[in-house]
Amino acid sequence: MNKNKTIATLIGLIILLTTTIVFSVLNVSKKITKETILIIILILIVAIIINF
Repeated sequence: MNKNKTIATLIGLIILLTTTIVFSVLNVSKKITKETILIIILILIVAIIINF
């Protein structure tokens, strides 16, 4: 079970990192404030807490 959780967390982190990269690229073009980045960081923290 622990190995499955670690694999799931790694997959989730990879997906969230790719989404953050996509959002950062979009934010450079649209000039969205840092609030979206803070929301993404909070989502990362919540996902890590749920997986553990």
